[in-house]
Amino acid sequence: MWGDWRDAYVHGTLVIWPPDDVRAVVNLLRERYDPTSARICEAHITLTQPLVSAPDNDAITVIEQITASITPIEILFGGVGTFLPYSCLYLIVEPDAPITALREALQRSSLFRAVPSHHERYVPHMTILEGNLPADTVAQLAYDLRDETPAGSFICDEVAYIVPDASFRFSVRRRFSLSR
Repeated sequence: MWGDWRDAYVHGTLVIWPPDDVRAVVNLLRERYDPTSARICEAHITLTQPLVSAPDNDAITVIEQITASITPIEILFGGVGTFLPYSCLYLIVEPDAPITALREALQRSSLFRAVPSHHERYVPHMTILEGNLPADTVAQLAYDLRDETPAGSFICDEVAYIVPDASFRFSVRRRFSLSR
């Protein structure tokens, strides 16, 4: 469709979609430091690789069963991290273990692509900047922002299914509740 990496995402992916107030604050950082990525998608925590195909009723049932088996997670965010040498600056998200467990439960289904990651292991995060900047520039920016990034927490009680439109702008199409 687009003829590049975006083609893998044509059927969307699953993310943690923070509450409006959290997204608004993180979106400001994204717009300031990476307006191109900010236009593609609002602040989020990526959970899965892209879906292999548009989810049919059976796939929806599988996702609902998985998410219903997971208890809500209190997510803490704050501080900055980097994926170097990749040009990625992000807001640190914790706790790692329950978010990773949620991801792994979803990924074990056959619904998602096996796309190689930039990282050897999954690291939950909210991206501020990803691009083609030199590693030393990203490291300096991380240092400069270390005391200026937002911090807080929210309860993750659902997973969002996001899909890009024809302009490659992601929006939430469906939400899957975690165990209540």
